[in-house]
This record gives sequence, C-alpha cells and structure tokens, in this order.
Amino acid sequence: MCVFLVSLVYLNIGDIESVRNKSQYLNIVGTAYLQRGDGNKAIEYLTESLSIAPENRSAIESLAQAYMRSGRIAEAEKTLKRGIELHPRASNLYYNLGVLYANGGQLDGAKFCFHKTIEIDSIWIAPYQGLKAIYDHENKPDSAALIQRLIEQHR
Repeated sequence: MCVFLVSLVYLNIGDIESVRNKSQYLNIVGTAYLQRGDGNKAIEYLTESLSIAPENRSAIESLAQAYMRSGRIAEAEKTLKRGIELHPRASNLYYNLGVLYANGGQLDGAKFCFHKTIEIDSIWIAPYQGLKAIYDHENKPDSAALIQRLIEQHR
C-alpha cells in the first residue's frame, strides 16, 4: 500500500510524460505487485517499463524476480543476461543469475556468477554464502572452509 501511495505522490510531482519518469512509475507499480504476490500484473507493468526504457536496471531485476516467482525460468535467465549486457558492473544481476543457476542445479554457472559478483562487490556477503553452500553440496570441505573464513572476516 505504501508503494502505491509513494507512486501516486511521485506521479503528481514528476513529469509523467518524460520517458525516465514514466518507466520508473511503471517499475514502482510493477514492483508493488511483485511484493503483493501478483506475478502476472508485475510482469505486465515491468515489461511496459522496459519497453519505454530498456536500460532501467531496477525494472530488469524486478522483472527477472517476477519471472522466477512465476516459474518462467528461461525468461528470467534471458532478462538477467540482457541486464548484464547493459550493466556489466551490476553485481546484483550476476548474483541473481547465480541464484537462478544454483536453484536449477547448474552449479558451474552459479559459481561463475557468484565469483563475478564478488569481483565487482567484495563486501557483499551473500555471494560468499552461495559459494559455501555449493561447495558444501559438492562435498568440497577445503573450499567450503576457505569461503567460511572469508565470511567470518566480513563480520
């Protein structure tokens, strides 16, 4: 509800006719639907947001999440890869692609994405945790222990 109120205020303050503002408004509404669990409406608004401003990184990430939650994994992967092409230093896009790969059992792809995330943002702890979980799953205790030490250094 708060997101809808903020978006209404934003609408009245900003110039909705500008491309950036219209795309951002649609992104806000789409993200609100995503948070409410209405994946179809979220996808509708977020797709429209990206049709106006294809480089809108926030809308790219939200659309990929909406696709994942709706079980549309191939579309989520395509969206994240496109986002990475547009924003090659966006650690969150690599991280989300890593999570998508890990959940799909594509562990080499997930490890690559988590390592890339760490290369871009070495402070963010989530990709370290993702790598540790993979190494634990692969029964590689030395690698898991190394990652665990890195996690502890971050605390």
